[in-house]
Amino acid sequence: MVVRINGKPYDAPEGVSTVEELTVLMKLKPQNTLLKLNHQHLPWDQWPLTPVAADDLIEILVFVSGG
Repeated sequence: MVVRINGKPYDAPEGVSTVEELTVLMKLKPQNTLLKLNHQHLPWDQWPLTPVAADDLIEILVFVSGG
C-alpha cells in the first residue's frame, strides 16, 4: 500500500493497518510528533484507532530538543 508522507510516496509494508503501526515502524514517539492525516490534525491517542489506506496523505512533524 502506497501512502504519501510529507509529499513523498511511501510503500507501507503489508500488515500495516493503523496510523500507530505506521509510526511504530518509523520509530516515531507520539510525545514529540505532530501528525496530520488527509489535512486533519490527528491526536496521538487516536493513532491506534485510525486506519491507514492507500493514497492517504500524511504529514509528520517531529519536535526535537536542543539549543
